[in-house]
Amino acid sequence: MRSPTNRWRPVPGIRTGAPPTPLVLADELHLFVQTTQMQIAWSRYAPRVGWDEWRTVPCARPLAAGPTAVEFGGAVHLFARAADHRLYQTRLSDGEWAVWTPVPGAVPATSRPRAVVWGDRLLLVVRDESSHVLGQWYGDEWEGWSTLSVGQALVTPHPIVWGDLLHLFMTDPDHRLRLCSLPRGGQWSSPQLVPGAPQTLLSPWAIPHRSALVLGATGQNGQLCLARKQSLSGWTGWHRAAGAPLSQHGPALCALADRVYLFVTGPDGTVHYTATR
Repeated sequence: MRSPTNRWRPVPGIRTGAPPTPLVLADELHLFVQTTQMQIAWSRYAPRVGWDEWRTVPCARPLAAGPTAVEFGGAVHLFARAADHRLYQTRLSDGEWAVWTPVPGAVPATSRPRAVVWGDRLLLVVRDESSHVLGQWYGDEWEGWSTLSVGQALVTPHPIVWGDLLHLFMTDPDHRLRLCSLPRGGQWSSPQLVPGAPQTLLSPWAIPHRSALVLGATGQNGQLCLARKQSLSGWTGWHRAAGAPLSQHGPALCALADRVYLFVTGPDGTVHYTATR
């Protein structure tokens, strides 16, 4: 992956106090943002076309943290945390958003949820009041919350499927980035330090790109740093993303049309983005 250039652009028409959530569907990038009115706005982006207008995801209650979005079972599933610390869900199917409903199980979530699809099931991850990481699987129905054996986390970890493993990138209470992995039918590995990573108070973001895994993290100085890992080698190339605005939020990444798109929320609430090969 080439180092990002200084060509960072603002995403037009939106302000937020949180990191955005990108989701790639077919040849379009869908961006979900928590607005300053505590609602969720949604726009689409296509290369050579640009950004579509912003639309609001219908919601009857203010949302305190989120969203996270995944495609599962032919629909877009959206999760967020409300002011009562409960998690809520909706889905987009055939162009219509469903009514928001609570995710089963009374879990006092303290940060935004994260979700990932692994095979024929969806995993929803959240951090509780005791800094434990909780997960709940969903296939045809929700299977109940359980504590993941990955240690304590400062914020909700970022799950990602890469190769034959489910990976969980997490910020520990000492502000260090760690990685746990889960094989099918197995147990979580013990948390391993990600070498060379900056100390951070925020959640990282990782995506597969070509044959590598790309990891982004916002350091305590507000600078976005990036690294990559090849399947059979270690982490290489931690470097600062040139020209990226300083941020008090974690980054967001996605891959579209052979490019990695990076998103950062600046101090004034503007979402900035760039793309690199």
